[in-house]
Amino acid sequence: MDDRLLIAEEVMLLVLPDNGKLGIEFSNAEYPLTGAVLVELAMRGLIDIRSQGKSGKRYVRAAEAASPADPLLADALAHLGEDEHEVSSLFGTLVPKIQDTVLGRLDERGIIEREEAKFLWVFPTTHWPEKNARPEAQLRERVSEVLVGRAEPDERIGSIIALLSASQLIKHLRPPLPWDKTIEKRVEDIEKGNWSSAAVSEAVDSVLLAVTVSMVAVTAATTAATAATM
Repeated sequence: MDDRLLIAEEVMLLVLPDNGKLGIEFSNAEYPLTGAVLVELAMRGLIDIRSQGKSGKRYVRAAEAASPADPLLADALAHLGEDEHEVSSLFGTLVPKIQDTVLGRLDERGIIEREEAKFLWVFPTTHWPEKNARPEAQLRERVSEVLVGRAEPDERIGSIIALLSASQLIKHLRPPLPWDKTIEKRVEDIEKGNWSSAAVSEAVDSVLLAVTVSMVAVTAATTAATAATM
């Protein structure tokens, strides 16, 4: 692995609570994590994305470029193969069990560590407490500077903020990021903003659309299931 964290790893650092206990919001983390992998591939010129006419559907395929050394990115490209895929079809399939994969990478880097425990002394569970606080602290500082308007987003920070917003996780992080009505409006502007190259912008727009649609479907399904039990 490269020394620099992938965008997906940085997203995970923000989503994972400092106590390492996986909350209910974590079940939706596959959406921003998969989106982060696609954005990373686009930044490295490893995928091409196109829109299909009036339907607005977005499709992705591997570009004619060398395979990356990073195993997670290489596996994602291998999944794409030579075929074209609708972006929304890649959640859950581009990198199987992506939450566990990214947690394992952060464990290997010595940033978090795996702890086995038992809930109610019976049910096995896994916690991922922080071992090296510096990477997340530095990331939170950079994200916070952008959120409060003291810095402009670059491709990485803009992508992270946009992905967390589209997946409805940005307001539920623990510990929380700065948040008020002004910041909420700034986040909306960041989602629409022109802070990246044309290729990366196309990738981010495509991923955000797919994440938003998926989250709407998840919310609707959860609401229906809750109503059925009442």
